[in-house]
Amino acid sequence: MNCLAGLLPLTHGAIWQDDKRIDMTRPEKRGFGMVFQNYALFPHMSIRKNVAFGLEMRKTPSAEIKERVAEAIELVHLEDQATKLPGQLSGGQQQRVAIARAVVLRPPLVLMDEPLSNLDAKLRLEMRTQIRRLHQALDLTTVYVTHDQEEALSLADRLVVLRLGRVQQIGTPRELYSRPANAFVADFMGYRNLLKAQVTAVDGKRVVANVSGLEVHATAMGDLKVGDAIIVGVRPDDLKVVAPGGTSEGLLVDGMVEVVEYQGREMVAEVRLPNRLALTVRTDQDLRPGARISVAAEADRTLAFADDNTVTRVPDLGVTPVAVAGGAS
Repeated sequence: MNCLAGLLPLTHGAIWQDDKRIDMTRPEKRGFGMVFQNYALFPHMSIRKNVAFGLEMRKTPSAEIKERVAEAIELVHLEDQATKLPGQLSGGQQQRVAIARAVVLRPPLVLMDEPLSNLDAKLRLEMRTQIRRLHQALDLTTVYVTHDQEEALSLADRLVVLRLGRVQQIGTPRELYSRPANAFVADFMGYRNLLKAQVTAVDGKRVVANVSGLEVHATAMGDLKVGDAIIVGVRPDDLKVVAPGGTSEGLLVDGMVEVVEYQGREMVAEVRLPNRLALTVRTDQDLRPGARISVAAEADRTLAFADDNTVTRVPDLGVTPVAVAGGAS
């Protein structure tokens, strides 16, 4: 983000905007708007003065500054606060001032560096809606950095997931949500149940895997063969509490409820399996700690990724070796 803004030099590579290389251009000449994580407002200036600052530095005519500042403040619904100082506003209001200051320049690109991370949960939801509304109203290209999966899904037209500076996957929120490219992307996109396993059979895109003695049928994400070390991923939402003795073409296991979190309409429960692994389940059933239940997931909702050691929080309890007769189909 700082490299895009011109605040840090590149160690290698280049940055292009359309057909123009810009990484050698001075920051102030790029004309980008930036919203910082900590707001970065001038505490001694009124809200109106904060928003006008960039235009004044560009020596924009006074009449135009007045008109554009009033328009930007109206966009973020802060007309009644325009004469106040930043310290007199709430965190959400200060962040809206920072956004108004960025968009008033009518920049070709707006950079937002985790702008909601300092806000409480309620304000984050409200500001998320505000940012989406502003984006749609102004049609500004925005690069938005976040570690929040819900924020990424709700705001983005296109997502880029990075790990150690390398692109893991690019696509629409729906594509990344339903078909993550690897276990690292799956972890970011909410696949809380990530289990080490080994492929015991392959049939096209379907694989059979051994998860510490538990047989699981899953959908292969990539080319897998018998004997490969993999990570099996299942969303808590895709695990269903079923009647004992039920059947499933993907995953079916009995376990004991250990922890239950009440989340309004739903419960989130941690279920301990006989092989000591745990699964997180989201359900509308009224579960209690100590209850024994059966959980199941369909094979097309149970994904198998090559184990590339990018996800460190996967429990490694070892995989029971299984003899496989015949070759993979």
